[in-house]
Amino acid sequence: MKVEILKIKRRKTEKNHLTMLLCCLFLANCMAINRQESQSDEENNAPVNNTATGKPKQTIYLKTVNDYQYPPSSEIYPGSMKTTEIVLSHRENAKPKQSAADDMAFTGTAFTDTRFLEFKLDNDLQVFFLPRQGLPVVSVSAIIAAGKHHTDDIDELLSPLLLKLLKQGTKKYPRTEFQHRAALLGEPMTYRQTSRYSIISAEILPQDLALALELISQQLAYINPEENAIRKVIEQQLLENKLAQFSGFYLAKQLFYQNNYAPDHYYFYQEPAAAQIKSVSKKQLINLYQKKYLPEKSKLFIAGDIEPNNLQQQIKKYFSGWSAKKPKKDNGSTSRMTNTENIKVSPDAQNTLKNQTSRIDLINRKGASQADILFGVVTVPGVVTLPGVVTISDPEGTPGALTRNKISSDWVGLKILASLLGGGPSSRLFVDLREKQGLTYVISARQIAGEYRSPFFIQTSVAHDKVVRTISGIKKHLDYLCQHKVDDTELKLVKQQLTGEIAFQFQTNPQWVNNKIHQVEIGLPDDYISDMIRQIKSFTPEQLLLIANNYICATHNVIVVGEQGQLEEDLLRQFNDYRYQLHSLPLQ
Repeated sequence: MKVEILKIKRRKTEKNHLTMLLCCLFLANCMAINRQESQSDEENNAPVNNTATGKPKQTIYLKTVNDYQYPPSSEIYPGSMKTTEIVLSHRENAKPKQSAADDMAFTGTAFTDTRFLEFKLDNDLQVFFLPRQGLPVVSVSAIIAAGKHHTDDIDELLSPLLLKLLKQGTKKYPRTEFQHRAALLGEPMTYRQTSRYSIISAEILPQDLALALELISQQLAYINPEENAIRKVIEQQLLENKLAQFSGFYLAKQLFYQNNYAPDHYYFYQEPAAAQIKSVSKKQLINLYQKKYLPEKSKLFIAGDIEPNNLQQQIKKYFSGWSAKKPKKDNGSTSRMTNTENIKVSPDAQNTLKNQTSRIDLINRKGASQADILFGVVTVPGVVTLPGVVTISDPEGTPGALTRNKISSDWVGLKILASLLGGGPSSRLFVDLREKQGLTYVISARQIAGEYRSPFFIQTSVAHDKVVRTISGIKKHLDYLCQHKVDDTELKLVKQQLTGEIAFQFQTNPQWVNNKIHQVEIGLPDDYISDMIRQIKSFTPEQLLLIANNYICATHNVIVVGEQGQLEEDLLRQFNDYRYQLHSLPLQ
């Protein structure tokens, strides 16, 4: 016993010594940085307000949760904010010299341009890559045009099963050997789906790039699943669908899309029944694979510590043999749309939204400990096509310009409003409903980006007895937003927050790759980030008021997931001017 105690004490002592050593190293580093900055200041002789340099002082305003002053009544008013002025000096030549690759990846304005280098193989596989030598890490993602949404119901049913089936081994590497080799990568490979794409990703060390490319190419280029592997992925899908019924926000969002989009719309999605999943055959899966998993319908994205010349050779080695397969005859699916293969609605139609009045839907989840609330309204697409586009923020449009996609200015305005309402601890809803009234722990707002008219969401979770007060509080904030202009100082703070968040989205290789995938998916140009920052900075309170009135103040859909017995009577009494509908689980 004494020996064990001594060992424990020794481990604790070693841990304390290590902690002290790390602290000392950190302090030494900070002191070194301060010395460098002091030397830089002396060398450049650039005082804060030195107008000779042509660079005036920069002012940043900070606010805290308690800076909002709300009136004691139930009236919602943004009030005034105390501000703290922080003056930052500008120093020239303070940045160490970097290589060309470093300049492309790490300079202060580099993240505003998402341009990757690219090339295409003879089989039409398009490759995007970005050398970033800052850290010895590489991010690899392959995307295939076989996402959640397809032109027919059967393909939509088969697509997630097919993606899971890729993990069950390849022609060269059976399941056990494939999993063993994948484990050598360190981090596990990930598999996910967006509306349009199935995505395979790996985060690896540079020396493991060849192995990662080989494993991905093996999965994409050939499939011949065994019956037991198919049964396994079917069981996994059934379990996932069952678990999804326990996620209140998943259920609420699924119902929102069903309420607000017609069945033939690209965004409409309905979970397949268990009987449909169980009836899937090997023949159907192989046919979908041969139809969708083609090099010309796929793209490869790589960012990190890579050598471009070696990269091209490796990709040619592993992916040049991937060629088109001849699909078998029709798999029995029924198309819901004609137009194009990849979408359910014509690009000219933009949407086939249902016309509706404001409504409240209650999803009865028996035994729920709390209620999940989703406030949603359909607004605008995230991307528009020039020329001649007319928006609230750009009423003249750009007639005569070349046709090209750009980020929608109205969408940017809605993004600003989402940050204003629920973009963090200093946002209006968070300060009032959480800090002032204690109704919820977290509340957030978000404008979805998409190629068609997309939702503006506010979501939170509360106790059952606080649902009515929370919904009423959200409505009052929205009513005020639609009647009063945003204060100039508050708007400035929100703009600074948003531009800072954008910068933080380009720190790591996976972030660069995922942002590039998002750009490709909805068809944005390489300079969409700089365009968005420019638009954010140029928005005025008057423009935001117009956008709020045209989109957020329209009819909306409130969806509550919780115990019917604790909610229904109060919802019907308090919101009797809303259309009301009750739903039971499983939600299909």
